[in-house]
Amino acid sequence: MKKTTIISEEEKKRIISLHSKLLNEDIEFLTKMKTLFYALMPKRKKTVDDMIKKLEDIFNKGDKSVEDIIDDVPELNDPEVKDKISNIDLSGIKITEPSISDKEFYEKVLKGIGAPVTPQNMLFFYSWRQAEGAKATFNPFNTTKKMEKQSYWNCLKKKNGKCVGGVKNYSSKEDGITATIETLNNGRYECIVDGLKNNIGAKKIAQCSSLKTWGTGELVSKVLNGSSIKPPEISRTLVKKV
Repeated sequence: MKKTTIISEEEKKRIISLHSKLLNEDIEFLTKMKTLFYALMPKRKKTVDDMIKKLEDIFNKGDKSVEDIIDDVPELNDPEVKDKISNIDLSGIKITEPSISDKEFYEKVLKGIGAPVTPQNMLFFYSWRQAEGAKATFNPFNTTKKMEKQSYWNCLKKKNGKCVGGVKNYSSKEDGITATIETLNNGRYECIVDGLKNNIGAKKIAQCSSLKTWGTGELVSKVLNGSSIKPPEISRTLVKKV
C-alpha cells in the first residue's frame, strides 16, 4: 500500500525558509536536519508540522550535536532508528563505518587533543585515514613520532647506513594513539588541531596547509570530494619493517 504525506502551503513556506537558511549554514547543521528527516519520516510517528517545529527549534538554538538531538527526541532512541542514524550519508558522501576498535582509536585521539567527538571530526579522520592508506602497525596516519617500542615501516632518513627516521610501527594501540596525539600537539599542526577543537567541518580542515607539512597534502580534500569513504582498517599486526 502506497503511503502519502500531505503538506500544507504554510508548511511548504516554512520548509523553503529553512532550506534558505541552510544555504548559509555549515554542514553540521545540515547533518542535524538530515538526522531528523531520515530517522522520523520512515517511522511515520511525527507529522510534517511536528518535524518542522523540531527543526526550527534546533536551528534557533544552533548549538546541539547529533548526540544531543538523540537524547532530546524519544523516537530517536528506537534501535531501528539509531541504526538508520549511524548510516546517515554526510555531505553527500556514503560512509562505510570502521570497526568499533578503529572508531575508539579516533575518538581517543580527538579527546587527547581536546577536541569533541562529532560526526564532522570523525568524518575528517575517516577521510584522512583513507588518504594516507597507512599499513604501518597501529599508525593510521603514518606518523614518524619516536616511541620506546617501535620499528620502522619505511626509512626516510639514514645516518651511517642506519635508519634514523621514517614511518613507525608501534607495538600497541595505546602507543599509536599517544604517538598520534603528541605529533598533532607538537606545534606544527595548529590549523588541524584548532579546526578539530572548533568542529569547523571536515572539508574546512582539509584545506589546512598543515596537511602539506604532514605529507598528506590535498589528498584529504580529494577523498571528501569523492562519492564514498571507506577508511582502511588500522593495522594491528606487523606487516613490514625495515
